[in-house]
Amino acid sequence: MKSHKSMLALLITGAVLITALSVPFSSSAVQGSANIFESIQKQLNEILAAIQRIQIRIAELFLEEAAQQQATEPVVSAPETSVPTSAPQEIIASVDPTWRYMPVPTTFLGTGLVILYRFSITAGSSEAVISTVPYALEFADISIKDLEVHAFKDDLFSQKAYEINPVGKRRGFMQNNIPISIDISDKTASLVIPAGETRYFELQGITTGKNVSAFAEISANGMQEVRFE
Repeated sequence: MKSHKSMLALLITGAVLITALSVPFSSSAVQGSANIFESIQKQLNEILAAIQRIQIRIAELFLEEAAQQQATEPVVSAPETSVPTSAPQEIIASVDPTWRYMPVPTTFLGTGLVILYRFSITAGSSEAVISTVPYALEFADISIKDLEVHAFKDDLFSQKAYEINPVGKRRGFMQNNIPISIDISDKTASLVIPAGETRYFELQGITTGKNVSAFAEISANGMQEVRFE
């Protein structure tokens, strides 16, 4: 920028000097003042035209210099932001069967045949083999005897799941607050639930000798407890 301004000043000074030196001092010029003024006016016009050309050229130089600076400046690109992608997760089906509590029709503790507990077992990715069901039983002022485990295909407990039903029995009177296990089987072998299928189980028992303050609490395999009153 400074070099261009210095060049402009030198060009203007040189043009003025050239003009001053080129003014004629001949006797004919002295005699005709009109001719002198006309010559001066013409030379001034030429000087102004030259200055205008110089200004245009300087402007062109400024533009060229600006373009060169833009071309040489490094281009700063915005940092790339990577979006984290979660790796596909492999879904592994459970091999173990799933036990699920199901509500009984009523929790009124009557006498006679009573549905004491219901639950389902769903096999995992492979068939489930069930050989026993553990129960926790607590009661007072009533007797409970002759427990039976029945197996069904549907959650309405209407279609038997195996050739024999009940699939498990525990005869005699039960003792209060003592865990029991009832063996279950299809004829002589343990029960088999095909992979991915569900079987529904119901515990039935007979109650006798009920008093006014009688109650019973029952659960299976650590699932939810049912209280009868």
